[in-house]
Amino acid sequence: IRMNVVVTTYNPEENEVEIIGINYDITELKETEKELILARDKAEMMDRLKSAFLANMSHEIRTPLNAIVGFSHIMAECAGNSGKEDMANYSQIINANSELLLTLVGDVLDIAKMETGEIKMNLQPCSLQSVCNLAISNVEHRAKPGVKMYFHTDTPNDIMLLTDATRLEQVLINFLTNASKFTNEGEIVLSYSVDTSNQEVIFSVTDTGIGIPKDKAEIIFERFEKLDNFAQGTGLGLHICRLIANMLKGKVMVDTSYTDGARFLFIHPIVLKKLR
Repeated sequence: IRMNVVVTTYNPEENEVEIIGINYDITELKETEKELILARDKAEMMDRLKSAFLANMSHEIRTPLNAIVGFSHIMAECAGNSGKEDMANYSQIINANSELLLTLVGDVLDIAKMETGEIKMNLQPCSLQSVCNLAISNVEHRAKPGVKMYFHTDTPNDIMLLTDATRLEQVLINFLTNASKFTNEGEIVLSYSVDTSNQEVIFSVTDTGIGIPKDKAEIIFERFEKLDNFAQGTGLGLHICRLIANMLKGKVMVDTSYTDGARFLFIHPIVLKKLR
């Protein structure tokens, strides 16, 4: 972009007006202005994310800590008086909140490392049935009374998949944990199928819970997004699932065609090419 500027000067001694023309290029100035605007917008977005993070952490960490400290004191004070049933209930509450706190801290550390590239995928052949059964065994105690959680697949033989078994299990556990929060009755089913035409393994977690509105099916994978702001959790679990899926060259999504609850999908390529 070129700009012409005309400047006039008056010389009273000569009683003359002098006209000076200045021609210069403002392209570089415009590019600098765009870069400054982008930098400002990015800084404002990071500031908003930082505020949201601190607000979430302040509430979410204090809640389980208060429960752990409070019921630990009750157990200490009533150790000689309370019956075994009371002590077992207190212990269960402490364990549940300890698990929640560990999950919160783990999520924060994971997301920080993933977004800075510190975590690399450790690819090894692994048994899908073993990974799925392990994920179920880690989460089934979180299912609400009367809700059945199990693994089922129509694939007749076990499959060895080249993947990072720890991160695959993490995605499945996050899906199952999310389903257990919002399913009050019915069942939660972990499954997988093989799409040979597209060379993909499709993992699914299907529940009979409250479901997910279609307009929220994409938003819930963003950081700090929660369907229910009163439910425990930071809103980081599903975002971590997406980060892991991207690192494994796959994708995660909500199956919006399923209407009897919610169904989460993790589509994992069978052949993994070069990873970043």
